[in-house]
Amino acid sequence: MRNGIYISGAVTGAEGYEERFANAENIIKEAFPGKPVFNPAAFIKGYPNRMAYETCMEICINALSYCDTIYMLSDWKSSKGANREYGYALGSDMTIIFESDYDPKEVEA
Repeated sequence: MRNGIYISGAVTGAEGYEERFANAENIIKEAFPGKPVFNPAAFIKGYPNRMAYETCMEICINALSYCDTIYMLSDWKSSKGANREYGYALGSDMTIIFESDYDPKEVEA
């Protein structure tokens, strides 16, 4: 059973991505208490020698496959990897939340 929210957005060449992903993670955790959140930026940070791009994407798509929801950061369209994740989410009939359309005040507790 899939359960969790995956954060997707630009990482490669994007300044400040770690902070943007961390902010999104905090918003999601507050809006959906107890729901697992996968933050790929935090995951990548744990590898000091940086993985090859395709290795990282393989791991991220695998993590995405365990989630039922994807949260698309506003810059996702500029990211090749985020576009791949979006395509996977569409093909897997996942719930898709767009940061640009999301208002946490509208979420019922």
